[in-house]
Amino acid sequence: MKESTLTTNILKALRAEGGWWFKVHGGPFQQAGVPDIVGVFDGVFFGVEVKLPGRPHPVTKLQRYTLHRIHAARGVAVVVESVQDALDALSAPVYVARAKGLETFEIIQSD
Repeated sequence: MKESTLTTNILKALRAEGGWWFKVHGGPFQQAGVPDIVGVFDGVFFGVEVKLPGRPHPVTKLQRYTLHRIHAARGVAVVVESVQDALDALSAPVYVARAKGLETFEIIQSD
């Protein structure tokens, strides 16, 4: 499976849950390091970086920096390898804490 196919499947699943979700298409006039999918769910901003499962795919320094910036702005930043990972982020403790205005941090990444 290609990363673009996985991203499309994740985007469809997130949209089915509600909220607002957008696939970021990289280009020469876009800021580098922006997660593959961004959205708002239940009033909380999400940045979703998609990586293929079982393949070497380190998050780049710039991607990690951007994910941390999203967190610092009280959003949820996750790295996912499956549709289920992305859906799990919607009920993860970090999301629930953000929705309640609590301080916490977690980047979800499959092992």
